[in-house]
Amino acid sequence: MRTDIEQAWRNFGQHDPFFGVLSDVRYRRAEMDATRRAEFYASGRNDVAELTARLDRLAPDRPRGTLVDFGCGVGRCLVALAQQYDGVIGVDVSEGMIAEAKKSLEENKIGNARFARSLDELTPPVDLIHSHYVLQHIDANHGRTLIARMWELVGPGGVLAVQFPITARRPLRAKLKEAVKRWLPSAVRAANLLRKGHADPPMHMHCYDLGAVAADLSVRGCAEIHLIRSDPDTEHLGMFLFARKDSAG
Repeated sequence: MRTDIEQAWRNFGQHDPFFGVLSDVRYRRAEMDATRRAEFYASGRNDVAELTARLDRLAPDRPRGTLVDFGCGVGRCLVALAQQYDGVIGVDVSEGMIAEAKKSLEENKIGNARFARSLDELTPPVDLIHSHYVLQHIDANHGRTLIARMWELVGPGGVLAVQFPITARRPLRAKLKEAVKRWLPSAVRAANLLRKGHADPPMHMHCYDLGAVAADLSVRGCAEIHLIRSDPDTEHLGMFLFARKDSAG
């Protein structure tokens, strides 16, 4: 399943990178023009402004050296975040999406960014690790391992800020949709082609056990966690989790 998800993401990166990040027909490759591209990145600036306001309340004295954007995609948030930190690192499995992110950084004359394919390529300390609309597409067991790794990378006084779904609003409907995606991916692609004209690979939605995530962080020394409601879509409830390390690390 992990390999399938990574391959699906590479597929979107190659064929429809902006739609892969925000599943809105306005951002299909065939629909993208200068106006739509500007709209897309404006949504990232809005999300970053909201994130920054929250961080200013929760950790106003946080260091702003290095930031990691996990699942950076085409740089929707990375471009705005790069203007707030000395250096930023975008992490993504898709070469196609990273190529688009680099293009946008160049257009905005931003030169303090680099990229990695996985968290294993990084070393601490990192001052902020951010992930938005990403973990929902990763199996929760593997996702919890990734969150624990992110926490290991956070340096003294730094912050982990990750968003993920915690439950379905319509459990039976959501479970049925996930079962079809999991066991009949070819049928999903065929249905997408017939109904929408695009043979997209299925996008899985995974819910996380909030208590388990908090426990994973607590046993690793985390003593400060803040939660803010952040739903990924109309069928799921979600949380934005903020965890801060003390100044001693």
